[in-house]
Amino acid sequence: MPTDVLAAAREVLAAATSDPPYARTSHLQVVVRGSVVVDEQLRGPSVSDVFSVTKSVLATVLGVVAARGLLPQLDSPVGGVLPALRGNRTPGVSR
Repeated sequence: MPTDVLAAAREVLAAATSDPPYARTSHLQVVVRGSVVVDEQLRGPSVSDVFSVTKSVLATVLGVVAARGLLPQLDSPVGGVLPALRGNRTPGVSR
């Protein structure tokens, strides 16, 4: 585990536990190359409602994917983009 990552995480944890702007920070998790190297519960519930955050993250990811030209045309049939749905029509829904 890189020592610079751990040193940076310690600094963030110190700020999150003592600096008023971070008073609502509940958790810090750092993932490096797919492995969790820091996972600290600071305050509050261990599981949080993240519905609103999820929308922002998804919008950001879709923006990056669109900027890279990786999204299909918006008028593409769903069956062409997701072959598993090909032929699975819902009554009352047009192609």
